Amino acid sequence: MVNLKATVRVKTKSGLYPVYIRFTKSNQVSYVKTSWVVNEKGLKNKKEITDPFVLHQTSMLIDGYYSQLNLIDTSKWTKSHYKGGMGEYERLKKALAIHEKAAACSASWGLFQIMGFNYAACGCKNAIEAPFIFKHGGYYYLFVSLDYCCRGKKSNYRVAVGRSKDVAGPYLDKAGKDMLNGGGTVVMEGDKKNWEAAGHCAAYTFDGQDIFICHGYSAPRNGAAFLIQRPITWTPDGWPVIKL
Repeated sequence: MVNLKATVRVKTKSGLYPVYIRFTKSNQVSYVKTSWVVNEKGLKNKKEITDPFVLHQTSMLIDGYYSQLNLIDTSKWTKSHYKGGMGEYERLKKALAIHEKAAACSASWGLFQIMGFNYAACGCKNAIEAPFIFKHGGYYYLFVSLDYCCRGKKSNYRVAVGRSKDVAGPYLDKAGKDMLNGGGTVVMEGDKKNWEAAGHCAAYTFDGQDIFICHGYSAPRNGAAFLIQRPITWTPDGWPVIKL
């Protein structure tokens, strides 16, 4: 059985310690980096985390990981299902050796980069990947890409968003649904006339203008991939609007 624990590894130049979730099975160990940091006052013996806020947040994260480990049946998952190339497959084998179900869930965590095009073969309903956080006003906006890229005209990538006052979440969509529970307001998707699909985005501010960047699959050009760049406008209540 795999054991999960919040821990720190190396102090950064800023004097802070990034917080990780450590996965341990037998003598094999791997780490997932979180968005939290602690200083030395939040540690005991420079190893054990004592900061109450970080302990609370990471305990909820760990509970979510444990619940996800029980959702995916990988009993029939073989090498033939994996299409990410031998370099990624070697990492996948290491992940499976630590914990099979954790490996299947790891795309969203960034642990072993099991990409979206493997989800259907692994029994998942859809893929979620490529998170990007952008701050605007008093909110952090979490953009994610849903479903599948890299299939040309058969791609159905689209981008959804939620927002939070706290960078660590929870991120809620327009309807108030938590993105951890399937929420997410779609802000960019293919129109099936000019674009089959669009996703894997980033958002930046250039010269005072918020810009949304992603890749898209051209409908007139048989699903060929292109870079899409669009301005972001904002509704009066603070939600992004992106016109394809």
